[in-house]
Amino acid sequence: MAGGVSLGVSTIVGAVWSDKIGRKRVLLIGNGLCLVMALGLFPLIQGGTALALLVGVVVLQAAIGLAYGPLGAYLPELFAPRYRYTGAGLSYNIATILGGAITPIVASQLITNFGTFSIGIYMAVLCAISLIALMFSRETRALHLGEGHGPDVHSKSITTS
Repeated sequence: MAGGVSLGVSTIVGAVWSDKIGRKRVLLIGNGLCLVMALGLFPLIQGGTALALLVGVVVLQAAIGLAYGPLGAYLPELFAPRYRYTGAGLSYNIATILGGAITPIVASQLITNFGTFSIGIYMAVLCAISLIALMFSRETRALHLGEGHGPDVHSKSITTS
């Protein structure tokens, strides 16, 4: 329950904070924290105490929420209005499939062959991929939603002679 509360509160904090300092910046901070927590979670849990588990889950969920908060605004803002719904929907759902559906299969093999810390390394690699992608993306906070954010191949400009 504490992890769920942590996730909920930090999602709201991340969303509000992204309106103030920028979505990309909050996403970078949240993903960076997730990377650190991915590496620290399993050694912390291996301590075997309920307190260690509680701290690990609460801090990891807070980092995830911080990164998750800006996504609802950030993804649609990356696309031109004409493609916004499709672009945001496809990118979010493909990422969910790749990150969520494949992870349990990979995790079971990692635990069997390399132990539990290997899952933390796997999670950290996924976070690093997200950080690299974010580095190449643009900030969208200051853009007006009606502006063309991405390519709109069907836009026509009318010129008069």
